[in-house]
Amino acid sequence: FRAIKKEELFGLAWNHETEKHILSPNVICFIERFEKFSRWVSNIVLTSTKISARAKLLTKLIKISLKCFELQNYTSVMQIMAALESAPISRLSKTWEKVSDHVKAHYRKNCVTLSPDKNYKYYRLLIESVDPPCVPYIGSFLTDLVFTEEGNEDFISQTGEEKMINYHKYRIVYEILCRIQKMQKEKYLFEPNPQVNEYLLCVHAPINTEKDMYDMSLTIEPREIKSSS
Repeated sequence: FRAIKKEELFGLAWNHETEKHILSPNVICFIERFEKFSRWVSNIVLTSTKISARAKLLTKLIKISLKCFELQNYTSVMQIMAALESAPISRLSKTWEKVSDHVKAHYRKNCVTLSPDKNYKYYRLLIESVDPPCVPYIGSFLTDLVFTEEGNEDFISQTGEEKMINYHKYRIVYEILCRIQKMQKEKYLFEPNPQVNEYLLCVHAPINTEKDMYDMSLTIEPREIKSSS
C-alpha cells in the first residue's frame, strides 16, 4: 500500500485497458494480491474435508481478521471477509454451527462495520477517525475517484465565456489523494518474521473457477434433501 504513488491514481490509470500495469503497477499489484489472497482463503477452507477441522480453520481465520481489525489493517480484514462471505463458504451451515457464538458475534460486528451497504457508510466513518499506521481498503478510494472523474467534466463553461478548468473536480481528487497519502506516512513497527513473510508471499490463487469452488462446497456439505410430508 505504501508503495502506491499518487501518479498511479491520476485519470483512472488503473482501469486503462492496455497499459494499466505500466501506469499503475502498485495499484494493480495491490488489487491482484487482494483477489489472490481471498481465493486462497476460500480454497484452504474447501479442501479441509472434516467438519471439525474446517470449524477450527474458520475460527482461526476469524480471529486473524479480528486482530487485523485491531491493527487497522482493513485490507486484510476485507480479504478474509470476502472469502468467508462468498457463496461456497457461507453456505457451509454445519461447519459454521461448530464455530462458537462468541467468535461469530465479533465477526458479524466487523461485517456490519465494513459492509459495502450505503457506499461503505460505517467504514467511511471509521476510517475518518483512525490515525496511521493503517492499511485501508483501497476499493472505497478507487470508487470515489471513479465517481469524481466520470461524474465531472474537466472543463466548465459559462454562457458567452471561454471554458475554464473545473477546479471543484480537481479539489475533490486532491482531497482523496491527501487522505491516501496521510495513511501512507506511518509504517508498522513490527519485527519481521522471515518464515511468515515467505509463506504469505508464496501464496498462490487456486486455478479453480467459482463454479469449481461451489462444487467443492457441495461435495463436503451436500444440500439437505427435505423430506416430503
